[in-house]
Parts: sequence; structure tokens; C-alpha cells
Amino acid sequence: MSEILLQALTTRDIDWLAQIGKHQQVPVGVVLSSLQSGEIYIVLDGKVQLTTQGGQNSILGSAFAALESQPLDMELAELGEGELIGETLLFNHHSPPFKIISLEPVKLLCVSYQLLKQRLEEDWAFAARFYRAIALLLLNRMETLVQKLLLKKRLQIKPLQNVPLLLSQLRDSDVDWLAQQGQVQGFAPGDVLIKAGQRPDSLHILLQGKLGVSVSPERRSLSRAFAALEAKGVEETSLDSEFVRLEPGEMSGEMTIVDDRLATTTTRALEPVLVLTISRQQLLLKLQQDVGFAARFYRVVAMLLSARFQGLVDRLGYGRGNYQVGSSLATEVNYENELDLAELDQLTLGAARFEWMLKRLQLNKKGA
Repeated sequence: MSEILLQALTTRDIDWLAQIGKHQQVPVGVVLSSLQSGEIYIVLDGKVQLTTQGGQNSILGSAFAALESQPLDMELAELGEGELIGETLLFNHHSPPFKIISLEPVKLLCVSYQLLKQRLEEDWAFAARFYRAIALLLLNRMETLVQKLLLKKRLQIKPLQNVPLLLSQLRDSDVDWLAQQGQVQGFAPGDVLIKAGQRPDSLHILLQGKLGVSVSPERRSLSRAFAALEAKGVEETSLDSEFVRLEPGEMSGEMTIVDDRLATTTTRALEPVLVLTISRQQLLLKLQQDVGFAARFYRVVAMLLSARFQGLVDRLGYGRGNYQVGSSLATEVNYENELDLAELDQLTLGAARFEWMLKRLQLNKKGA
């Protein structure tokens, strides 16, 4: 099992997963689908390949692929021992914009979604460790994919459409604690909140305005060096590739809480913004002392990374297609902006909590 799972989970956690799981041997070339089986897989041996869906449900997507002489199914990453497959099932029931195919004979541990979901709801300590492990795995996938493909195509992930879902996962007392411990700060356009290569010391919750998240290409060429020399007096953003825009309700700097690593991206204000800043030390202490809060917080981070990862893959695969008003619905198609009743309830709850946070901080959408 990978170091991430071994380090994030306890021996009892791993023993429990082994006890409820069942082993399955998968031959080469099989497409794995956790949605159909109702199971989440842990790769015990062998490798699987993650590829885009290729826009099979999008005529425009197929056209763009043809214009760029690119196959519909683009290789994204190889997942090996210790990787989780089907973790999106824990956050939504929509088919992800990618598929997973076995590259060689693979041995899987198949864990029942229902049993895992029950354990996550009943055992907060286990939930905190498991969601943190998912967040770490997704972070590694994101960083690999951004450097491997995104910079070449210079694409941007669309803003999340379901930001209120994040706050719906927290309790009123959690939101109150964040508002009480945090400090409202304002930033002007171009101000840097988090700089790549440095260790963030705070978590930022965006209250108003928009933030841009960018990544710089690896310094591996003379052209990059000369570009940097010529950029004296020119804004640093000219050398960066922005791939995410954050909307009010989203977080920045969350990964410094999940893992003590240097930032790989730069976050800057795109317009006048207000953020709620909570120090890393305060938040880490809270996570240690309040296991229920830890479970909910790490779930939010895992949901956020999962949504961003799916958004990135969706862009690389030319999209699954949005439902347009007036169009007929295809029952076999999963539309990107489709919501079920449960999600609508969560959106309403999350939006109400965000509004309450703004009032608690004596802010409103028009300004401080």
C-alpha cells in the first residue's frame, strides 16, 4: 500500500478495510466503474491508466480533438499500488469526466461504498484520517497533471458552480469558530496571497472578489531564463499560467493544513478582494482538539480538490456538455451542471451559512 495511506491511516483502519473488502483480480484492458458496482477500489498490485472521456457526448469536443490531431481518449496519469479509485462516489453520484483502464493484471481491494459511508459517518477520527488521505492523493494527481498537460494547453478550470456545497458540510458551530478566530483582510488587484515555493502560514476563505491561481513552468530551458531576464519591470504574471479562478466561498491555502509542503502555485487578487484569514497554527490546534471538526474540514478539502481535479480533466477532455435551456435531455448523458434534489438542499444550506458568515463578520455582498 502507498506511503500516503500507510502514513495517514492507522493499523486498525487498514485492518478494518481489509476485513470488509474483497479481493478481485482484473485482467488487462478492463474499464473500472465504481458507480455501477457501488464499490471503491484500492489498488493492491498492478497499474491502471486514467484517461479523459474524450467528449463522446459533445460534437464540439470531437471537432476540437480532430482539429488538434488529438485522440479522443487522452492519457492523464498512471495509478499504482495504494491508489484509490472511485473516491468521487463519496462526494457525488455523477460520472466523473474520466475513465480508468487496467494496464496490466491488477489486484484490487473492493470496499463497499455503503459500509465505508456508514463508518465515515459514525467514526469521526477515522473519517478525518481517510478524507485527509484522499486529499493528499488528489493533490499529487493535480500537481502531476498541471505540470504534465495543463501548461502545454494553457487551459483554465471553470469556476466551481456549487461552492455553497462546501460550507454545507460544516456545522454552524464550525462556521462560527472560523468567523471568530479569523481576521478579515483586504487585498488590491495584483497582491499575492500565496507565493509558489514558500510555505503558506494561513488559510484564506474568499468573502468578496475573485482570486487567480497560477503555476509557473519548470525552469528547464534557456528561453525561460531569458524570458525572466527580459521581464524586469514587467509583472510576474506574464510568465505564469492561470488555471483556476476562485469565487466567494472557496478556500486558498488549504493544502498547507493537510500537508506541510511548500506551495506549488501562486494565488493573487484579480480585483479588490476580502478574505477571512485563519492562521495555520490556530487551525492545526483546532483539528487536533476537535475530531468532529477535523472530519468535516478534511471532507471539505477533499471535495474541493475532487471538484477542481474533475474540472481540470473535463477541460482537457473538451467537456461532458452542459444542459442548455430549451434542449431535450438525453437520459444516458450525465450533464456537468445537473443537480439532484439532495444537492439542491445542500446548496441552500451552504448558501445560508455563507450569508450568515458575512453577517457575522458585518459584511455584505456590496462591500464591507
